[in-house]
Amino acid sequence: MFARCKATDHPLREAAKIHSYRVIKHKTTREDRIVTGLEKTERERPIDLVRLATKCHLPTLWKNDVENLNQILTLHAAKEMGASAAELKAISQSYYMSKVTAAVDAGKTPMSNTQLVKMLQGICDKVLGEGVVRVNNHDIAYIIAAHTKKGRGRLAVGTADHALMHRLFLDVMHRCVTGAVYEVEFKKNKA
Repeated sequence: MFARCKATDHPLREAAKIHSYRVIKHKTTREDRIVTGLEKTERERPIDLVRLATKCHLPTLWKNDVENLNQILTLHAAKEMGASAAELKAISQSYYMSKVTAAVDAGKTPMSNTQLVKMLQGICDKVLGEGVVRVNNHDIAYIIAAHTKKGRGRLAVGTADHALMHRLFLDVMHRCVTGAVYEVEFKKNKA
């Protein structure tokens, strides 16, 4: 897959179009602890943009911006749940990130949707080229919705780690490049 992307003029743009590739795995089947055969399974795996950029000898500093956006979205989730200024500061100071990521300037009001769209647009411009795609509020809404899940503790929310944030960023770029539409998955009534 990397060779296919690398062969193009814009490997990361091609990766955003493709989004994922099929992986074939083999699983052993057993009966009474005896291996009786192999079962073939297939699944889709998203392309790792950072790894692709490294293999293509392209700049990867944008990954720090994605990780910074991840921290800001974590603070955004805490703020939306009513965290105090002291709690937000504690989260900010204890959040895991590299020193390079911590040095990225997020702007004066990094938690407003307008500022989040500007940050995401800046990252897309660094990865795909200036003005190639336009991000919008729907992209931020998608990332915010997919960024959190029920946490382990009582009344707790878990947020995305950096790997998931990079996959969400790939999803946004895929939507921007292909013109696809976000979907909401839910359990439907049986008629």
